Amino acid sequence: MSFRVLHYEGTKELLFERLGSNANELKEEYKNDYEEGYFEGVVDAVVKKDLSDEETAAFILAKAIGTYFHSTSEDWKIKAYDDLAAKTSGKLKEILEMFVNGRNFITGSVGFGDEMKEMTCGYLDPDEVKEFLNILKDYHPDKEPEYEQEFVDSLTETFTTLSDKNAGDLFTMY
Repeated sequence: MSFRVLHYEGTKELLFERLGSNANELKEEYKNDYEEGYFEGVVDAVVKKDLSDEETAAFILAKAIGTYFHSTSEDWKIKAYDDLAAKTSGKLKEILEMFVNGRNFITGSVGFGDEMKEMTCGYLDPDEVKEFLNILKDYHPDKEPEYEQEFVDSLTETFTTLSDKNAGDLFTMY
C-alpha cells in the first residue's frame, strides 16, 4: 500500500459542525462494516468530541474530511514527508512528522489514528498555517533527492493558498 498525505481547506470547528449535520449519512454508509450498533455509537461519540476510540474516530474524521472538504494539495507519498523531516529540525520537522502521525482534534497532541498508522488525520489552525508557510519559505532544499524542491514548492503553494484565505488545514494520511 502506498500511503499519501492530502491537505484540505477547513477548520476543526467546521469539521465537527459538518460531521454533526451529516452523521446519519456516515452511519448508514459504514454500518455494515462493523458489529451492529458499534459504528453508530462511535459516530455519535465523535460528534460530541469524544475521541476515546481513537482508531475508529480517526477513520470517521478522515472520511468526513475527504467527503465534506475541498482538497488543496497534490497527494504526496509519506516518503517525501519522512525524507524531509529526517534532514530538518525544529518546528519544520515537528509539523512534517505530524502530517504523517496525525494530530488529536481535542488535545492537539501529535499521534492520532490506528496503532499501525495506516490512517491518520489532523489539523492546523489558520495561525499555524501561516507559521508553517513562513518556515517553508525559509527552507532551502538540497539538490538531492531530485523531488525535494518540487515537494517543497508544492507545499509552499498549498499553504500560500490557505494562508491567503486565512484558512486552516485539515489533513489525512492513508
